Amino acid sequence: MLDSELLAPAGNYLSAYSALLAGADAIYLGGKNFSARMASQNFTDDELIKIVVLAHLLKKKVYVTMNTLLFQDEFLSAYEYAKFLNKIKVDGLIIQDLGLAYYLHQRLPFLPLHASTQLSCHNKEEALALKKLGFVRIVLAREAPLTLIREIKDLGLEVEVFVHGALCVSYSGSCYLSSFIGGRSGNRGRCAQPCREKYHLVSDSQDYGEAFFLSTKDLNTLKYLKDLIEIGADSLKIEGRLKSQEYVYLVTLGYRHAIDEICLGKKNSFAQEDQENIKSIFSRTFTKGYINNESPFHLLNQNYSSHQGEKIGNVLKATSTSITVKLTSAIEMHDGVRLILNGKEKGFLVTSLYVDNKLVKSAKKGETVTIKNLQNVNSFKNADLYLTNKISLVKKVENELKEKLKGEIEAILYLKAGEEMVLLVPEFSLSIKGDIVDKAINSSTSKEKITSQMAKSATYPFYLKTEIKIEGDVFVNMSSLNTLRNQALDKINNLLYQFDDVKEYPYSAKSVPSDNRIKIKVINYSNEKLNIENEVYNLGREYHLREEDNINIVSNHIYHQVLINNGAIASQYVNAVNSYALDALYFLGFKEVIISSEVNYDSLKNLVNDYYDRHQCYPNISLIGYGYLEMMVMKSCPIGTYFKKEKLHCLLCHQQNFYLVDKMNERYLIKGDKDCYTHIFSSKPLYLLDQLSKLSELHLSSIYINVLSDNDLKMIVNAEKNLSETNSLMNSSLSRGHFFIRPE
Repeated sequence: MLDSELLAPAGNYLSAYSALLAGADAIYLGGKNFSARMASQNFTDDELIKIVVLAHLLKKKVYVTMNTLLFQDEFLSAYEYAKFLNKIKVDGLIIQDLGLAYYLHQRLPFLPLHASTQLSCHNKEEALALKKLGFVRIVLAREAPLTLIREIKDLGLEVEVFVHGALCVSYSGSCYLSSFIGGRSGNRGRCAQPCREKYHLVSDSQDYGEAFFLSTKDLNTLKYLKDLIEIGADSLKIEGRLKSQEYVYLVTLGYRHAIDEICLGKKNSFAQEDQENIKSIFSRTFTKGYINNESPFHLLNQNYSSHQGEKIGNVLKATSTSITVKLTSAIEMHDGVRLILNGKEKGFLVTSLYVDNKLVKSAKKGETVTIKNLQNVNSFKNADLYLTNKISLVKKVENELKEKLKGEIEAILYLKAGEEMVLLVPEFSLSIKGDIVDKAINSSTSKEKITSQMAKSATYPFYLKTEIKIEGDVFVNMSSLNTLRNQALDKINNLLYQFDDVKEYPYSAKSVPSDNRIKIKVINYSNEKLNIENEVYNLGREYHLREEDNINIVSNHIYHQVLINNGAIASQYVNAVNSYALDALYFLGFKEVIISSEVNYDSLKNLVNDYYDRHQCYPNISLIGYGYLEMMVMKSCPIGTYFKKEKLHCLLCHQQNFYLVDKMNERYLIKGDKDCYTHIFSSKPLYLLDQLSKLSELHLSSIYINVLSDNDLKMIVNAEKNLSETNSLMNSSLSRGHFFIRPE
């Protein structure tokens, strides 16, 4: 029989409860630290224990996210937290940091590790490398094709796939935009979502106006689940740890219905209602996603970045205090609605609703209504009216969420006149004796009454499903029965919250020492061969620019994921930020690692010193020392979307330069590669080439220069020859990035 796990999000305890109540097979959540959704409420240790106990009583699973990068001074604290999670028997850890995964696989080998989508796994070779590091499940990159599921499963790995919710526009784990704009790193759980902001799109000659050029639609695969299930996806994942408990409940319920229909042949009579409810509770409009072969020109909603809801009519008439609308869907008092017209919008609650000049509580599809008691809406004639909050739906969900969830524990009760009552609970190896059972004089106590009494459990998250075994006619005193039952409940509850310490195993790793000779190497982001002379720039240091040192990586759109061992250098986009990540990458066969540009000098010094203390040598590492850093790499195309292109290789971005301009007037170059993947670069180039004394303390093997054109090379040479010019440039044109400032 076909089957796939339904995995739902939980940003807090109420959302977790809602997900389980709606039929989720598993939930994923984060603690107060080391989670990629630090803006959500998340779970204290006590709350986490409580939800793990409840979920396991319900035969459900709990996965905990530790899907952020760990700087050196955070690593051992993260390990202690992982030990705690292992002790309370969570069903898996979702991890981004390669060092943590490699370390945990050796120290706590029986703890299941899931590779976060932040690792952006989208080919078989990467999956195999992740398996070598100890992962048992891969959360696929959202850009991965459907066929990859079977290929990865053939490696003996489980596959988890996002099926609903918000999408990152960049390859996950490869977005620096939030980090470099405001110091809030998406890789460390604090993304400020700059992709949801407005930008101007400009070329060298024209401003095309302002829009949400990077904002994605929401994923919705209800109509495509059968393909995912049939090809073998082990887990179908709903995004939404920042969403409300109502959202979690309704979306989980809709997908529960759909999966049951597919897996069990069960008719889903509420399919249309589910679709409407999901759209009503939150939608930026929907996409089927890349796993279902969506066009890169159909993934973005450049008009709106927030909840759009369901269109329910068009404004026929508008005054300063009222609008008249012909409805295409029902509306009622206290619904939330939004007017949208030519980029303008205004939201409000319906508090005064009229049909034919009569005040009404609700209106049906096809009726013309007037909504009064508004302010400044006279400019919204011909606007579209959207339903953004359906009050009847919210009340319905609130009512359904009052249902109590309790796990079922099997027990056996032996009753015989003249002997002590005996209760056995096999799962917990309990045998409890009670009062003497009386012989029935007039009538026996029924099994049904005894069963009902034994099932009472007050505030416990479980109840006893008791098999009653009676010899002869007995009369059972309810007070005695209650005492016996309560003793059992107390003992079981205590046992549920007792956890044994977990055995730790030793850790070992091979070293790859630095050659202690700093070289300058060029990473060529241009589409042409660069004009690099074979010369030594005698600038007080022996740095070499040699043609053979050039690394052209733009030709490969997945260059930033170099988990494949081909003897190459691991790029900064594997996000190595601690010494244990170096152990992991060297284990995979890499000879050199470019450290992430999110690591500041102090953290990098800690990394180097820790590596030396453990290996008695310095690691073979490098840094990006100059260049426009890649802020995003994406499969969607904001330029092609804006110009309504339908086919790849339109070459618009090759014919002239395009930029996104933010509200601070910073310009970010948009550059497409030969495979039509879009790259967005920082507004200012990183410049560290004058920091020789600090860089030399790190025992680097190479310093890399990101080059977009020959002009970048000329600028470097000129700046290096005149240090005062370099200093003046630092005030306006250059950036230190995170070298002196640690991101959140």
